[in-house]
Amino acid sequence: MKKVSNLFLSLLVLLFIGQQNLVSNDNAQSYLEQKGEVYFSFSLPDKKIFSELLNTISVDNIADNIVYAYANSDKFEDFLGYNISYKVLKHPGNVDFDLNMKTSKDLFKKDYPDEWDFYPTYEAYVDLMYQFEADYPDLVQIINIGQTVMGRDMLFAKISPDVNSQRPVPQFMYTSTMHGDETGGFILSLRLIHYLISNYGVNDEVTALMDNVDIWICPNENPDGTYTNDNSTVNGATRGNANGVDLNRNYPNPVSQHDVQEIETVNMINFTDTINFIMSANMHAGVELVNFPFDSWISNVRKHADHNWWEFVMNEYVDTVYHYSIPGYMTNQGGVTHGGDWYVIDGSRQDFFNYYRSCREFTLELSTQKILEPELLPDLWEYNYRSLLNYIKQAKYGVHGLVYDKDTEEPLIADIVIEGYDEYYSQIKTSLPFGNFNRPLLEGTYDIIFSSEGYITKRINDIEVTNHNTTFLEVELEPIYELPEIAVYPETLQFGEQYINSEYSYNVTIENTGSDTLEIYSINIQGDDVFYTEQSVKLSEFEIPPGESEIIEVYFYPQAQMEYSATMIIESNDDSNPEVEVSLTGEGKSRFSVSIYESGKEDLFLEVYPNPVTIYSKLEVKNKNYKHLTINIYDIQGNKVSEIFSGGLSAGNHHFPLQEHYKSLEKGAYFIALNNIKSIKILVVK
Repeated sequence: MKKVSNLFLSLLVLLFIGQQNLVSNDNAQSYLEQKGEVYFSFSLPDKKIFSELLNTISVDNIADNIVYAYANSDKFEDFLGYNISYKVLKHPGNVDFDLNMKTSKDLFKKDYPDEWDFYPTYEAYVDLMYQFEADYPDLVQIINIGQTVMGRDMLFAKISPDVNSQRPVPQFMYTSTMHGDETGGFILSLRLIHYLISNYGVNDEVTALMDNVDIWICPNENPDGTYTNDNSTVNGATRGNANGVDLNRNYPNPVSQHDVQEIETVNMINFTDTINFIMSANMHAGVELVNFPFDSWISNVRKHADHNWWEFVMNEYVDTVYHYSIPGYMTNQGGVTHGGDWYVIDGSRQDFFNYYRSCREFTLELSTQKILEPELLPDLWEYNYRSLLNYIKQAKYGVHGLVYDKDTEEPLIADIVIEGYDEYYSQIKTSLPFGNFNRPLLEGTYDIIFSSEGYITKRINDIEVTNHNTTFLEVELEPIYELPEIAVYPETLQFGEQYINSEYSYNVTIENTGSDTLEIYSINIQGDDVFYTEQSVKLSEFEIPPGESEIIEVYFYPQAQMEYSATMIIESNDDSNPEVEVSLTGEGKSRFSVSIYESGKEDLFLEVYPNPVTIYSKLEVKNKNYKHLTINIYDIQGNKVSEIFSGGLSAGNHHFPLQEHYKSLEKGAYFIALNNIKSIKILVVK
């Protein structure tokens, strides 16, 4: 139990003396010292102050403009700072009637109790849970998800006809008594476990339910609060845990974050992180109603995407209750309320599961009295158990199915979003190892999008859903394959006009824009042979990794004054584009000059642009060889027809008027010979 400090107790005494509005039974100090928390009431203040108080104290209920609340020592000190008139009330966990506490020995004198009109000691509770497992090993598995502040066990019963295996069915959860002094749901949960397992194979409704849903039940989420004084009694139970913290204000919240999560909260978060629960509820007391999300906002600020479904399911719950209960039961707030419309809180488990886990959870308030007389517990069961079963059935309805790889049929983790409908994390995911999904939905027509990393997103339109029925889908997703993808640029290589008998080059880039290695099988050029690549490029195969590129140098060597064209063909392992063509174009043009070059040790050659060249008036010769040259003109048959220069031409540039030589030449084709070596064809025009 959390104790208050002597200093704080002294401060409280001074504050109590200064409070003129306190009634004679205002014994907050005694409660804080003995229980670590105080229960009190005050008139509903203005909206601003009340909003601040909601983050300070733990509000339990609001009725007729009176606020009922709990506070531990620190929180109560904060509350006193507002100077609000208040009244300390008898703590709901302190009762003056016989609780009919049962030990393990009492409970197991016979198989199981008939009426469930008792409260178990802590040891009897634990023994009863494990007795379920011992007596029904094929239907029940008890799982300890962790220990409380005081070292007590937090126990779940997994209920399934194949309890030791995973199944592709909805996972459903009930928990109770996260407020330790709200014990009606504690007994209802124990009785529900026994009802389910003892009726499997006997009751058709129960058998069908268990065949189609795995049910997880935690009867007491806060045993430290329930057994505050000792393990032998629930009398003296507290709302908070052993640290005086309200666990239903302690969960991560979309509006404001709590600095520290209690160990009970951490245990629950860690456990539910391992199981894809689709629906759940947590049981409370202090009022009689069903409370659906969100707690963090009023409904005209933010609604759950399934707001209309919630109203339908919640009204179904209370309507069934009304049919089997006495008049006036579960009528607070009309029996059904949106959480924030009742009063806004943050840190509720309900909002954590709906917002962060995509699990539809509501809060079930079972009785106005926190700890019921034991003789009233059978009535509480009679009023609620059919509604509890009906709510589990809702997990079977809506859109269910499997998502798997189209090629391998392997199940997939996939996101499932209802287009134009889902918001605030209401979308769901599939579960492994089966790739199954379960999406409760109100009757209607929906478009659903299925997506998974590495797969092509799939959309299925006009899916029909009817209430209390299941629409089943098998969804194949096609893999996004690891493939090479070739990109070549430029697609057209234009060399333009270039001088004949000269070599020019431009680059062609081959890039792999795919996700696998690109293999280049061949690079060929078809067309005019003035275009070419290096011989090594034509003959070799090479690879280009994803995201990388190679540069191929393409050459153009025009030999005449004319237009040229060709096609460069690149073959690769890109199945969608195995051959890529690059258009090559260029045009030769004349320099109208002749140059003499050394081509070997003794050989000389004459380079003329273009070839053939049309000579009109003069011939420009450049001798770069430093040897004397003799230049003559020969006809096609090899006969000498004209001597341009004889006797040697020194190194350097020389210009010769040639009109007199033309006189001896007929119009036609001739060769210029250097030192009697025929080299360049010329065309003489008169």
